[in-house]
Amino acid sequence: MTQNGGSFIYTNGVRTRTVNHILDKFFQLRKAVHPESVRRVRQESNGGKMSILKKFELTILLICFLSTIPIIAVHGQGQQPAVIYLSPTGSDAKGNGSSTNPYATIGHAVGVAPAGAILMIAPGTYTESVTITKPLTLESESSQPTNTIINAAGELNGVAITGTNANGTTIEGLTIENANAEGVYVQDTSHATVQYDYALNNAVNASQVCPINVLPTTPPCIAEDKAIELVGTSQSTVVGNTVVGTVGDGGIGVSDDGPLDPGIVENQFHPATPGANNPSAHNLVADNTVINNVGGCGIVVSAYNPGQGVLDNVVFNNAVSGNAEGIVVATPIPGTSAINNTVKENTIVNSATEGVDIDGSSPNTMVAGNSVIGNVLSGNGPDYDFPKPAPTAIAVLSPTNDPVTGTLVMGNIIQNEVYGIGVFNASESTIMGNTASSSVKVQLFGAVENRTAASTLSDQISNVQASQNALQNSLAALQNQTSNAMYLGYAAIAIAVVLGGIAIAISRRKPSPPTTR
Repeated sequence: MTQNGGSFIYTNGVRTRTVNHILDKFFQLRKAVHPESVRRVRQESNGGKMSILKKFELTILLICFLSTIPIIAVHGQGQQPAVIYLSPTGSDAKGNGSSTNPYATIGHAVGVAPAGAILMIAPGTYTESVTITKPLTLESESSQPTNTIINAAGELNGVAITGTNANGTTIEGLTIENANAEGVYVQDTSHATVQYDYALNNAVNASQVCPINVLPTTPPCIAEDKAIELVGTSQSTVVGNTVVGTVGDGGIGVSDDGPLDPGIVENQFHPATPGANNPSAHNLVADNTVINNVGGCGIVVSAYNPGQGVLDNVVFNNAVSGNAEGIVVATPIPGTSAINNTVKENTIVNSATEGVDIDGSSPNTMVAGNSVIGNVLSGNGPDYDFPKPAPTAIAVLSPTNDPVTGTLVMGNIIQNEVYGIGVFNASESTIMGNTASSSVKVQLFGAVENRTAASTLSDQISNVQASQNALQNSLAALQNQTSNAMYLGYAAIAIAVVLGGIAIAISRRKPSPPTTR
């Protein structure tokens, strides 16, 4: 009788063919390793001598074999990257990059390193500029940036990371100092990480790179030489760095890429990615100390290219002090956009001008949906775009006919200012729950506090939290991928062991002797 059992048809002939089909696949995999045993077993099968028990045993062994495939994938995925060692006492000519025979320069090691390698840099000073066009990790061996230094004196950058082929590059635990322009420059890439570095005394010749008094130039020139600069970069992190003493400009910058940006504007100096037009989106700038960068903003998120923009970036928990300006979200070029960026829980003090500036600074721009939440501000300077400039903690304004729209200003703590929050040519703003001390003469200038029920803010607050969570989740996802794959591999091993044990037990089981009557 024939019964349809779903995956099997319970007719002996059909069932036998199904098992034989499985065995054929197994034989193909085993033939190269054990050709003689495969020949013998196949003969038994073709001659009809193979018992159902034997076929069951071999099928179980096949399952065991296939269950180890995830382990192969895990080992491939989690394979240890190459580690290349550097030391000032090493040799590029005679070294091989081992711990006992290191290279001498970072540039040489970058050139010979395979994609994904870790460059372990011994303490010392490396006088050079490094360009990275493949995914690498540059890491101080001591984890102490104070004793592992890239001195870029006379060079445009200390480290330049460029192009999509460099996605995933990390710069960690180094001092980068004395560059003519940016200390660390990241362009047209994603998932880059700049963390726990010191960027000291960079942009030392910024006026030569982009003469301030020669605007407009051909091609156009924009003075944007932050110590750490992301250009046309997405889903990247700038975390835990110390940025001090940038001479010609400010601390940390995030901008889009296109005809007008720090990648092309310095024309003969910056070899821009040909044809690249990219926004800067979903980046995280967090836990940095940005102090005494008197030439420019402490942290700026700024759009220069119509059609690109700066979108959904988060500036979180930074200490920003003594800079020309505090934290800025702006559109200094007509036709550009700065949308849904968040400035949250930073401390901004003693800036020469305003503490936080949400600024639609050119016509035909869109500055919309940005948030200023939970910051502490004190002792900042005036915003000269206001009709009556005076020291200001937070400015939300547009000096053009295009208003800034949909700004959320909430939960900030303000002291030692003339204006706590200044609003000029802004619409649909939500301003509530901020605290100003008695040292603030005018707590809110140019608007009235919005006392709408908190439930109406849920969408805006949720968007802010979602942006921050998405950035944090993207960092955690990379770590979870490997651990999840390993758990899958371990489970496969356990299954293989159990099934293998069953197969062995079955194969060794002796039939009971016949009984006599």
